[in-house]
Amino acid sequence: MQQPQVATDRSTALTVTAWVKLRSFPNVHAAMATRQIGRGFRDHFFFGFEGNRLRVKSHTWNGSIVGGPPLSLERWFHAAFTHDEQGMTRLFLDGAEVARQQGPHIDRGLVTSNLTIGAGHYSRYPQLVRQRLDGSIDEVRIYRRALPAAEIAALAGH
Repeated sequence: MQQPQVATDRSTALTVTAWVKLRSFPNVHAAMATRQIGRGFRDHFFFGFEGNRLRVKSHTWNGSIVGGPPLSLERWFHAAFTHDEQGMTRLFLDGAEVARQQGPHIDRGLVTSNLTIGAGHYSRYPQLVRQRLDGSIDEVRIYRRALPAAEIAALAGH
């Protein structure tokens, strides 16, 4: 049963981290964690995979990053992204930064939709699950600030 979540404020700073082990790579996209904006198709953030690479996308930050080395199946790895107040989004794999992108912030209002782990969905059709992850996820953490690289490395055990 999903519990309602409190709307976020308009702060743009965010970090999402998780331990993940994939059984297969998606044909297109698979989600670790997603959150929609309102009841449409726009993502506050999508954090997951495009093929065998990490992907983070946001309509709020008007950006998309696909980066890092090709991933291996059946191996636990630590994945993270941060987005800071200055508009910099960073993508991390096993505690090391693998990609970054500077982008503007587009105020699309308060985000009131549920967080989804292991899949994505359109808030307008909550029964429609898409972008399913074929694998395991553990220790998902979400922070309302952009963690510095040293804290990401510590969470990854480095």
